[in-house]
Amino acid sequence: MAHDVEEARSKLNFSEWNRPRQEADEAVELVLEGEMPPLQYAIMHKAAQLDDSERQALADGLRATNGGE
Repeated sequence: MAHDVEEARSKLNFSEWNRPRQEADEAVELVLEGEMPPLQYAIMHKAAQLDDSERQALADGLRATNGGE
């Protein structure tokens, strides 16, 4: 899992405020398509399995954090 986190942070890291977040739109798409969180993580952590309203709320939050609509 540490490898997955490092790989994801190399593409999109909200802790680095001065770094462009070009991958944020892709993250929104992955969330809405049900590909995030990854299956292997969701299986291990039942609370990570999102329903439609949670997926939409997360996508909206990602958009807002990235300065989107």
